[in-house]
Amino acid sequence: MKRVFIAMALVFAALSLQPALMRAQVTKRLSRAAVDSLLNPALSPEADKIIAFDAVTKDIGDIKESDSVRTVRFTFRNVSGKPLTITRVTTHCGCTAASFGKQPVAAGDSSVITVQYNPKGRAGTIDTNAFVYVCGAGSRPVAKLTILGNVVNDDEWSHLPYAMGSLRLKRVKVAFKAGRTVARIPCANVGRTPLTLSSRLLPSYATFTTEPAVLQPGGEGDIVIGIDAAKAGTAKNFSVLVDGVEGGISSRTIKAIIEK
Repeated sequence: MKRVFIAMALVFAALSLQPALMRAQVTKRLSRAAVDSLLNPALSPEADKIIAFDAVTKDIGDIKESDSVRTVRFTFRNVSGKPLTITRVTTHCGCTAASFGKQPVAAGDSSVITVQYNPKGRAGTIDTNAFVYVCGAGSRPVAKLTILGNVVNDDEWSHLPYAMGSLRLKRVKVAFKAGRTVARIPCANVGRTPLTLSSRLLPSYATFTTEPAVLQPGGEGDIVIGIDAAKAGTAKNFSVLVDGVEGGISSRTIKAIIEK
């Protein structure tokens, strides 16, 4: 019975390890060049004798993250001398999707491949590709379609990622390293009324001010937190509760660390 139990345990262990071993083998097999060949496959050497596009690169310029899906049309002509059927158009980014006619395109006739680009949550440079495959051309694509452009972040205050009501801040944690007695946090008033900030319950060795003293709507400035190192003694940290903005205690708290 003991031998049977050991044998069963070994079988179970082997089965449990199999997926990991398979993943390791796949990872080992896929070199950088192999991955690149999957993402950017080489075109068929006969491509220019099969299909001709008016343009294979389209620049859509600057668009906003909040813009609707942008549709880009790529017009092509069948130059193969026989009916041409597109079998698939692949994209390697969740931001793009392609559509095309399913019916054969007669020799000499034209048609369109449509590629849609979704800018939501994709601030930055646009450089995405779609690969066109047709019946009878083997496993290689016959065209590489490229969309270029730039997605602009809608949030003009993105450089100040933290929010306390209508106050935006660069960070909500400061550190006083040895010898440092002042810490500044860039901030801005993104609301419609002036902000006058203060802080209650500060330890006796800490101070809180803003520069300027009143943050006007749309104006930027600094929160300035200071400490008296001699009075701080062995204190290692304290909290700064910001008054003058909306929100609960946790959402209006700046953490300060004193590094000896």
